[in-house]
Amino acid sequence: MQITYNTSNVKKMNMELIRVVIKTMPGNTKAGIAAVTGLSHATCNNLLNEMVVAGEVLELDKENKSGGRPSQRYEYNSNFFNILSLYIDNDSKKTALRYAVFNLIGEILEEEAFYKEHMDYQSIDDVIAQVLQKHPVIKAIGIGIPGVILKQRFIHTCDVQSLSDCPMANHLEKRFGIKTLLENDMNATAIGIYQEQDYEEEASIAVMTFIKDNFPGSGIIVNGHILRGYTNFAGEIAFLPYDRTRQQMEEMLSESSTTLPLIVKSISSMIAIINPETIILTGTLITENMLDEIQRQVEEVIAKEHMPHIIFKESIHKFYLKGLMTISMNNLSGSFKAKL
Repeated sequence: MQITYNTSNVKKMNMELIRVVIKTMPGNTKAGIAAVTGLSHATCNNLLNEMVVAGEVLELDKENKSGGRPSQRYEYNSNFFNILSLYIDNDSKKTALRYAVFNLIGEILEEEAFYKEHMDYQSIDDVIAQVLQKHPVIKAIGIGIPGVILKQRFIHTCDVQSLSDCPMANHLEKRFGIKTLLENDMNATAIGIYQEQDYEEEASIAVMTFIKDNFPGSGIIVNGHILRGYTNFAGEIAFLPYDRTRQQMEEMLSESSTTLPLIVKSISSMIAIINPETIILTGTLITENMLDEIQRQVEEVIAKEHMPHIIFKESIHKFYLKGLMTISMNNLSGSFKAKL
């Protein structure tokens, strides 16, 4: 989709530049912000004044100078509004809704989990309503779903069957009047890990999960861009040609000892297709002590010079939440960042 750079879009991009500088360099002056962003002093002055009036930017004590007029310093108001990240966790026997409320510099203000015997749309609606009572300045919601998501709005298929074919984002926006995005669980996790690692150059990584009694999935970032595919089906590695029926795969995914052939084939396929520098493995069917054997068997198929770093993450919880926060913040700010 082509982006039209009209006056409104240019203003949004310029304001985002100022946000980034003030968040990372608190206490800077208009002249300093203009120098870092490359914006003119007039543009910087007008946009900063607008952000101060709105309450998004705070004025600090003026800069002390030995001679000359002291310059106003600025700081980002991290609590201008909050972001809610919420996801469905079906890794354990009892399904849970886990959430965190973030401020605008990524600090967690509250984190909680609600365990549900039965999960449906109303369960999510009820939790969001409770959180909004405590945090009324939430302006964006990101929800992680273990399934296929269409255009970050509609749940096509979901591991929680009662949520399949649900236009959840539209329902929630109508109910609460808050911008809402849906994201596949592994895509959100991959984004969170990518942000956490803070790669200096655009990198390619894959997160692959193998959970007991669940089909595997993955989130893929290629050269700094999340890979969604034509119909948001990218990463659904459960549909690779494993030369086994779905019933046979289900039997293999019931125990760690029988899952290894699927793991090795999945990793080998991922390396051959996207050639990542890192593959992160997670899920209840994988343990740290399996990595050497996984590496050995993959190297029987893939030459060593093409092998990525293969690492294990026992918990992806913080990365999942951070990924949802990042997606929501980018959506709300109107950011035109190429990454993610």
